[in-house]
Amino acid sequence: MFAKLGLPYVTPHSARHSFISTLQAQGIEVGLVAKLAGHASAVVTLGHYTQAVRGGEAAVAALEAAYQAAS
Repeated sequence: MFAKLGLPYVTPHSARHSFISTLQAQGIEVGLVAKLAGHASAVVTLGHYTQAVRGGEAAVAALEAAYQAAS
């Protein structure tokens, strides 16, 4: 299905990680990110995704470039 649409295959785990990491990199309050992710507390979110926040601008730029190239 992905190939038919010209999209790369993305696992649900990768999509979830990207969603959460992108929100954090954009400065969305961690409590809201935790709630959207379904985490019991912000501590869980910070414990698993804090490393993704460092250098977030480069990651977001890379995502934007990838999405634009796929368009």
